[in-house]
Amino acid sequence: MHSKLIHLWLGLIFFLAILFPTHTMAAPYVYVADSADSSVTIIDIATQKAVASIDLGDNKGPQEILLHPDRPHLFTSNYNGGSVSIYKINGFDTHELIKEIPIDGVNPEGMAFSPDGKKLYVAHALGTSSTSIWYQYLTEIDINDDPTNTGYLEVSRKRLFAINDAPAPHSIHIQEDVDTLYALISGRIEDIVYKVNIEALLNQEEDLIAENNPAVKKQELKEGCGPHGLDVSEAGIAYVTCQESSDLAYYDTTESPIVPNYLSLGEGTLPEDVVLNSTETSAYIANTGASTVSVVDLSGTPSEVETLEIGEALSPRYMTINPSGDTVYVSCYKDSSLAVISTATNSFETFSVDSGNTDGFKGVSEADYSARILSESAIIFDPAATDSASAPTEVSLTNNGLGQLSITSVSIESSAFTLTDIDCIGAVLDPYESCSFNVTFSPDATGDIYGLILVDSNASNATSGTIYDIGLSGEGTEPTGVTPVAAPTIDDAGGTIITGNTVKFVWTPSADDTAELFTYRVDVSSSASFDSYDSFSASTGLAAGMGIASLLLIGGAVKNNRRKLMIWGCTLALAALLTACGGGGGGSSDPDPDPSDPTGTMSVTPSTAFDSGTYHWRVGVKATGTDFWVYSESQTFTID
Repeated sequence: MHSKLIHLWLGLIFFLAILFPTHTMAAPYVYVADSADSSVTIIDIATQKAVASIDLGDNKGPQEILLHPDRPHLFTSNYNGGSVSIYKINGFDTHELIKEIPIDGVNPEGMAFSPDGKKLYVAHALGTSSTSIWYQYLTEIDINDDPTNTGYLEVSRKRLFAINDAPAPHSIHIQEDVDTLYALISGRIEDIVYKVNIEALLNQEEDLIAENNPAVKKQELKEGCGPHGLDVSEAGIAYVTCQESSDLAYYDTTESPIVPNYLSLGEGTLPEDVVLNSTETSAYIANTGASTVSVVDLSGTPSEVETLEIGEALSPRYMTINPSGDTVYVSCYKDSSLAVISTATNSFETFSVDSGNTDGFKGVSEADYSARILSESAIIFDPAATDSASAPTEVSLTNNGLGQLSITSVSIESSAFTLTDIDCIGAVLDPYESCSFNVTFSPDATGDIYGLILVDSNASNATSGTIYDIGLSGEGTEPTGVTPVAAPTIDDAGGTIITGNTVKFVWTPSADDTAELFTYRVDVSSSASFDSYDSFSASTGLAAGMGIASLLLIGGAVKNNRRKLMIWGCTLALAALLTACGGGGGGSSDPDPDPSDPTGTMSVTPSTAFDSGTYHWRVGVKATGTDFWVYSESQTFTID
């Protein structure tokens, strides 16, 4: 069995075997919002040329631009248009407008996804006013689970706070703290970063002034800071660019509000945006006034270690780091230029893009042109009897990425589940294309049963290596009309005796004497859920209460972490000779030759020792002529 996969299925962890995206292939295209031309420019980094553009409509003024991490969808915040546009990417030169969500009168600017990618949050540079009170907003947009569905809906637009002046939010960052989701929003006029409990805010029935709103905390920065860009580390340290005072502010959001610290970036630098590298040891800061990028070491007290002169008077504005963490892109407002920085060496290249417009670049994002699999993360079957099979359940695999998906194989890790009607093996799927297969559940035991569908492909969101897995579970129940025997037990009289390379399993046989003949077996697994295991036939034709067998094992080769077992010899013949009726009040003398051990025994001797580690074992029993196994509770043993 695959040990890496087995560890996914320890008890209830089955329900947590969810997709964790892993991006491994750098994309050759970058999307840049052109605010002056009301468009999005697509740049081929290899040729440093604009290869396509998206016309957003007249006077949209796009600011921020985001590409969804798990699906080929593009989002733009349209400052002048008062809306958010959502496009489906069918290739670098083909884009289909899914929906434009109007958010009238409040100038959408900063955008950020929730950690699970199911929500988009939008901050608004301006609000609405009533007499002397300004109302600021936080918009939450629901992202439908079906990537081909046009059902993006505005779920809620809530007044973030009411205040006597417009704080002019600019950037937004979503932070998850245990079970609470927060939005950190920079207010450039008020010199404040707002920390908003999103759920608490959206559930409020009335608008509250910020000072009295328990869902909104204010982190004050020094007067004249003018906060713009912000990024937050996993540890909760916020880094905020102070555009007016040319500083980098930093503070611990978990202790906020506190007195922040500052790093001066030099008079007139006018820092606009900031991003952290993937290891959070460096920060990159776009200085629009100095046309430079500051590289700040974060390993200790933040200090500027390098200044990158990316081009004279180019006015760098927005920044992003690609999913693999090796490249920072910087959009430059002047001359429609883009700077590309290597995070490994801080070397860079700046080039002007012939986009048809001389000025206007703002938001920037890299497209991941790899393949991705979209499917159910887990399939749960209804309970089924051990002598039956479920109806086939169809499973679809959809290419949810921008590159071609090539599927090499599809298999199942469990004998209780079967694949049929497979049209995915060898399939090559373009974006949004799908293939399918059926899965049938035929339980071979009672109780909870787990398995995995293993898809070998070039998907960038593989679970492990090239394998993408889908969880399977079902419950085996007693067959109709069959009376099961009582389960054997591993009690104080049983257990394991480990002597050298010998593992002796000891248990108390079934107490049920209503069936005439029994078969026992011992299962050994590295997994507590026994989704894959090795079985040792302990007896054939034993009467109730008789559980003697002795197996000598000379196999022990390991392939794909599964022990391939070879039975060299056993005393089954002796056991058969000692068979007696267990039903109808019949009985027999105890065949166990060891009077000090009255319970059934099994001795297994591998040719080589077990690998070091902890193993799980159980004893199964069934009445001869049936396929209905009943198991003892499992126990563990450890090989040092």
